[in-house]
Amino acid sequence: FQDVGGTIEEVPCMTQDECDVRRQELGFSSFYVDASYPSKGCFSKNDKAFFGLGGTDEEMGEADLPGLQERIWCERLVKGIPELEDVPTLSPTASDGDGEGESVCLTEEECNARRKELGFKTFYVDASYPSKGCFSKNDRAFFGEGGTVEQMSDPDLAGVQQRIWCQGGSVPVPLTKSQSQSNALGHGDGSNIISYPEASVSLVEKAEEETTATTLGTSASTSLGNASRFCISIRLVTVAFMVIWMLSILCSGLGSV
Repeated sequence: FQDVGGTIEEVPCMTQDECDVRRQELGFSSFYVDASYPSKGCFSKNDKAFFGLGGTDEEMGEADLPGLQERIWCERLVKGIPELEDVPTLSPTASDGDGEGESVCLTEEECNARRKELGFKTFYVDASYPSKGCFSKNDRAFFGEGGTVEQMSDPDLAGVQQRIWCQGGSVPVPLTKSQSQSNALGHGDGSNIISYPEASVSLVEKAEEETTATTLGTSASTSLGNASRFCISIRLVTVAFMVIWMLSILCSGLGSV
């Protein structure tokens, strides 16, 4: 089966700005924002719009609000695949970045293809997500636009978010902070190599290079010292011969007298 062009789905307004835009679209002329509201997120009451600060994702997505309050939903284009009863579905799971040949998903198209392979049915794309690149949260796949390669390859994401890795790309999967620290201490795969996206530096090789340089420096210093002492000895012998020669001439002159 193939992707449909996309559908509009109602989703919670996660920020004050999103709520403000949506209430204007719906025709609410008054807008109030406060952290003291019991209801969190974007909602309306008596023809006025409100946004309760400080709520969790679950609180801002709660549909059943007390009294005359009604949830205000934002709209977002969802790029999803149709639900087909005769098509078996995979249990969605984000990659842990340990598989062979895994790489960073750098584009929306790569992320979309990979999330389908992993069984994620719903796909969101937006530049406002704090996390950039391809990731999952609560059985849904997301792509945060506008990130750098470093941001899109960050394996340590906030909360329950998990990085989705692609296959066979040009940018390899980086180590997590714990893996990097473990390898730096020699507790990784036993090679004492710290891996980064652009280079690998062997601590053992670096130590050997430093030891060789030190040995060469010591040898050079010793050779120079020996040469200097040899020159001094030659000079002393030369001076001694000159003194003896001069004394012999002096003695010969005195004998003649």
